[in-house]
This record gives sequence, structure tokens and C-alpha cells, in this order.
Amino acid sequence: MLTAFDGTVFDLAATADITAQFATPSAGRFPQARLVTLVARGTRWVIAARLGCSGPSEQHLADQLLDALLPGTLNLADRNFFSMAQWVAGCDQSNAQRWTLP
Repeated sequence: MLTAFDGTVFDLAATADITAQFATPSAGRFPQARLVTLVARGTRWVIAARLGCSGPSEQHLADQLLDALLPGTLNLADRNFFSMAQWVAGCDQSNAQRWTLP
């Protein structure tokens, strides 16, 4: 299986409950959420996802997705997701990983 990490940030409604859980950027008007997905390439099926406040990095949420990689998976990740610790952890799951670096 060929998979990839992908991340995005999106605005949320500025209600009291949401504002209490999600950070608002310093120049922003709305609280934001960060979403990182592990997707199957080709079909674009979402295998796993992590949603969090926009404060923590995409890499932090991607670390939480490593256990969703299946044995024999080739996972593609761009330079934003590269870290040696993440690569080693992914390989420990019996997966091959490849990062595209500049």
C-alpha cells in the first residue's frame, strides 16, 4: 500500500466553547483547528486522522498516526514531516518510509 501524510488548518466558529478548546492565531479572528491525515495514494481514502488545536505542529499530530501504518506500507512524506525520530519509529512498525526532501 502507498500512503502519505497530509495536513491542513481551518477556521472554526468563534463560540465560547470552541474558543476555550482551540487557539486563535495572534493576527487571526477565529480559532483554528489542525488536521493531519494518513491517506491511501490513488484512492485518497483516509486511513486515519488526528484533529487538534492549531498550536501543536503537523509533525506532532503525524507522530500520533504512526501506529496506523500497516506492515508493508510505503509512506511518502514531504520535507515538512521529516524527522529522524519519526522515520525510525515508522520503520520499527515494519514499514518503509520515504521522504521527498529539497
